Amino acid sequence: MRSGTTRMHRLLAADHRFSHLRSFETISPVPRPEFEPGKPDFRVTLAARIMRVARLANPRTLTIHPTGPMEPEEELGLLVHSFWSTKHDAQWWVPSYGRWCEGQDPTPAYRQMARLLKLIGWSQQASSLRPWVLKTPQHMLDLPVLMKIFPDARLVFTHRDPLAVVGSAASLAWNQTVIYSDHADPKAIGEEWLRKTRVQIARMRAARDDIPRERMIDVHYEDMECDWRGTMARVYAFLGLDIEPALPAMESYQQRAAALKRRPHRYSLEEFGLSPGRVLDELGDYVDTYGIAIEDRAALAG
Repeated sequence: MRSGTTRMHRLLAADHRFSHLRSFETISPVPRPEFEPGKPDFRVTLAARIMRVARLANPRTLTIHPTGPMEPEEELGLLVHSFWSTKHDAQWWVPSYGRWCEGQDPTPAYRQMARLLKLIGWSQQASSLRPWVLKTPQHMLDLPVLMKIFPDARLVFTHRDPLAVVGSAASLAWNQTVIYSDHADPKAIGEEWLRKTRVQIARMRAARDDIPRERMIDVHYEDMECDWRGTMARVYAFLGLDIEPALPAMESYQQRAAALKRRPHRYSLEEFGLSPGRVLDELGDYVDTYGIAIEDRAALAG
């Protein structure tokens, strides 16, 4: 979470050789009974209204995660239809629910997600031969089930300095929770998202032991920042595809993303009761294992 997954996802989604979800489809995956492919779809209007309300309630939310009704979006909303996923505890202060989910079998939720993807593919009139580009940090908790439901999946793991990941995750959760709760304590949220990040990393590392090495690739946040074209070329080589046909669409996405994100996301660990030493004490082994560079904290605090 907060490691550059959205940028990776949307760059891949720009390639017409892949299928992807759009934001309005994650909000309302099931078309209305009168729906006809290619005709105006009220779900787009509904998504725009929902985003407008969210922007009015807390303008920072769309600074943290810029989006629009037609933007590529993660499938977290499909898991929500099974009352599953970290979306709930990233928007409401329900830590006991999040911990309960961590102990349950996610298989039914993932099966329902796969069914909804088939429905969305039909509504898009997309070829069933085109691979889906999916992403959500929820999968870090559920990798064995993800691989069971999607046995041909290729995995792109994005990595980032945990000082930035934890601070950004806590900021995202706090800025969403204050919309819905009068009891959004930033220090409690900081503790919970440090814990949850630790659990996500531990489960991801354990699950990787059973995934063939040729099925996964690691990408570092700073590599995308310094040379996104070269880094994406490495991802495409991993996928066995020529990147050249996709580059114009990727360039167009980069320009659109710059227009969407007018303001930087500013946050600090300290505002959530955390310190760099505490985070690195708990997540330092992750940094060492994957050779992750520590970012400039002064720049993060802005």
